[in-house]
Amino acid sequence: MDLNKLFEKHKSETFIFVKPGGNWGDDLIYLGAEHLAEQHNIKFKTMTAEEFLSTPKTDKVIYLHGGGGYNPWCTGRAYKCLKHACESTSNIVIQGPCTASKDKQFLDSVFTDSLSKLNCKSLYFYTREKTTFNLLQSFPTLTENCQLLLDKDTAFYTNINKLKKKIGYLNERYTLHGYRIDNEASNVAGTKDITKIYLDPAEEAISFDHWLRIHSNAKSIITNRTHSSILGFLLDKKTYLFGSKYHKNRSIFEHTMSGQTTSVTWLNDEEATKFTKQSILSRLIPSSIHHSYRLTKAIYILRGIPDR
Repeated sequence: MDLNKLFEKHKSETFIFVKPGGNWGDDLIYLGAEHLAEQHNIKFKTMTAEEFLSTPKTDKVIYLHGGGGYNPWCTGRAYKCLKHACESTSNIVIQGPCTASKDKQFLDSVFTDSLSKLNCKSLYFYTREKTTFNLLQSFPTLTENCQLLLDKDTAFYTNINKLKKKIGYLNERYTLHGYRIDNEASNVAGTKDITKIYLDPAEEAISFDHWLRIHSNAKSIITNRTHSSILGFLLDKKTYLFGSKYHKNRSIFEHTMSGQTTSVTWLNDEEATKFTKQSILSRLIPSSIHHSYRLTKAIYILRGIPDR
């Protein structure tokens, strides 16, 4: 049973939607799930992880937004919310489609703790790609206490018309090199090249709407940010995706985008590195200019990068 059918089954009930937190790309996950709920006329209240963890017992359906929180380098909010949800509701708990690391010792510890006290009616645990789905089947602590299911990242449930209306316009002016610079960064990194647009959209954007516009104004996207590539997919932009710290990008690409579109292409690290080579013009420009923050920002504005 996919998430769409589960929402249909419980559409007469009131939900609590819990945002575990993350970056602006995670807001696309939330938006897609909310669009799916609206499609079924589901009434829901949204809470942050902090708000949810302080709530007492409830009889409402608890939906925990999916993402990449089941790994040892994140905040732990995803599985803390799972534990609290299973203990605090007499109704069902739905873990939205997620990805887990391959660290079996870490996952065993997480599931042993999170599922130690189950008061919920039932638990539905969704994965968003086959690698995680196959991996989690080897954890009896999880499989014996839930229905382990495979669906897709809820960003793919986003209503395209509503998304385009939210963005407002598409002004395709530049190639966006959207490389992550956080603890999931890969071996492929951008170079100081003032002739290209190198930025991490999740770090550069000041809001979700700003994040959307950074991508909508691009004519093409080269990225190792999962949801930058999914937004490129949704907007049918020419997009190149390469790997990050773990299997997430490749797994989601193969499960949901490969064979479904010609707009998103997978790059191995060698192929991705070719996009980072400095242009001939760039090599003629002094290093001090490449490292000028003010000049870089001015060029971003002139090239069409929205400032908010």
